[in-house]
Amino acid sequence: MASPIFVSRPHAGFSAQSFIRGIELAFLAILRSFTGSALFTMGGLREFAKVGLVSLLLNVSIDIVAKIFSAVGFQQLLSMPFLRVLEVWLACACVTSRALPEFERIFWTSLREACAEFDYTPFHHHPNYDTSNSAVRIFTNYKRRYVCMCIAMLGLAAAAASSPPLPYTYHAIYAIFFFSWFNLSRPALGTWGSLSLAMLLSTLLYPSTQAQLMSHVWSCHLLMQLLLLPYFSRASFSRMEQVMWQRARGGVLCGYGITIYALIMKFRLLGLLLIYVAEASTAILLAKVTEPLPPGVVIGTKAFSGWVARQVVWAQREEVLRGAFDPFNIHKRQNAEMTT
Repeated sequence: MASPIFVSRPHAGFSAQSFIRGIELAFLAILRSFTGSALFTMGGLREFAKVGLVSLLLNVSIDIVAKIFSAVGFQQLLSMPFLRVLEVWLACACVTSRALPEFERIFWTSLREACAEFDYTPFHHHPNYDTSNSAVRIFTNYKRRYVCMCIAMLGLAAAAASSPPLPYTYHAIYAIFFFSWFNLSRPALGTWGSLSLAMLLSTLLYPSTQAQLMSHVWSCHLLMQLLLLPYFSRASFSRMEQVMWQRARGGVLCGYGITIYALIMKFRLLGLLLIYVAEASTAILLAKVTEPLPPGVVIGTKAFSGWVARQVVWAQREEVLRGAFDPFNIHKRQNAEMTT
């Protein structure tokens, strides 16, 4: 049985410092992504133009459908925040169903360029990498759960707005939102912090506001899962190792993800196009917060297990948050020690 002190404490990966560092890395990575070639090769420019056109058509179509539904009395149900969340989900669905190879090309090209000054071959070229696409299946399952949760939020908002309200409606809605906020915030705030936040949000905010806010939280999380998909599809992590990997970097990923999500919401007509830009910047982020697989390490060996363990616990967390960590110089030091 786990000690109560560990149950009540927030995960070490979540902190104000790591959250701020994630925001800083988001802007730095976005700026650097525009200096790389992943987005601006001849084929990349054609794909960029096509994605931009699809993004415009997608968002304009959603606006037209929303106006039609609003004219027949569904304006309360199809409120603007829910439409913005729908746009993000459709953009993620477009990428995974139609453009995943191009999406991965942008990621790996950007990662190679971030590593270009080092004598290092990225691990996705290793002949023993995992090709089971388990990460794609995990993301697909999460995308389905995300749709179900957003539909449930719509149902709760509609039930709360019904007049007259159904018996015990508010009691049930209060309980659902309370436990939802508690589960969402517990890894970052710990037991007591998440209890306080859940009680505050579930009592002070209207159910419709809570439903919209929670949908945005899930939408932001879905976006981050999409951006990390090319990495996880080649890193050969188990499902639990993926969860531990993300929790160890929770603050950085949260700050980075919120920044990217806010930019997509701000420039919504180009949302799908911005996801491609975000993928290039995510590769640069991962060059900062991960240690590459050393050349010659075979998946399933003791050396590979050691690399996975270092990624899961994020041994260089403090150095990264201070901005002093260079993940690729680890292998230079290791190679120097081996030669001596």
